[in-house]
Amino acid sequence: MKLKDRVFIFGCGGHAKVVFEILQEMASFEILGFVDERPETGATFLGLPVVSEAEVNLEDSKAFVAVGCNWRRRMIVETILKAWPNLKFVTAIHPFASVSKSAKVGHGTAVMAGAVVNAYAELGSHCVVNTLASVDHDCRLANFVSVGPGASVGGKTEIGECSVLALGVKVIHERVIGSHSVVGAGSLVVRNVRDQVVAYGVPCKEVRTRDWNSPYL
Repeated sequence: MKLKDRVFIFGCGGHAKVVFEILQEMASFEILGFVDERPETGATFLGLPVVSEAEVNLEDSKAFVAVGCNWRRRMIVETILKAWPNLKFVTAIHPFASVSKSAKVGHGTAVMAGAVVNAYAELGSHCVVNTLASVDHDCRLANFVSVGPGASVGGKTEIGECSVLALGVKVIHERVIGSHSVVGAGSLVVRNVRDQVVAYGVPCKEVRTRDWNSPYL
């Protein structure tokens, strides 16, 4: 009998709840607990212990960073790797997601229930493809990208690091969305979107620039 991978989940929010259930559904992981910045003494989350980053021992375990904000997720991953450079991150793919055999999914990425990742698409590390979202053929998503619930990305689209497609965004095929940009909910992207901008509307238009670490959740 194959031993289950032992996993700590970083984060104690809504995204962590979803990832927790996905890892349970996959049935190949033993979830040891959750890691948070400053947990109360004896704190628990979803029935499991919550420990601080200073207390957690990742020597014989793996990890998943379940924090919804892309830039915060990146910062946490970088911090973890400074302390544990050989740490492995697991990938969470819901059994009810459809991921093509020819697609590539990076480590630490979550693909939620009902999501579709089509032929030869490439998802970077620590991405989020949310509930009922679709990423079509030959798309390229850089690391730490998030595609919101119900969003659809047309074929051969490229999305830069840490960018966000909010709920229900539609992107026509062969567009390029730059790094650290946010496309607002319900937008229709018919033109390329530059780095570090907020864009929204039907059709989608760039509204203002943004700092790479500006919050959006």
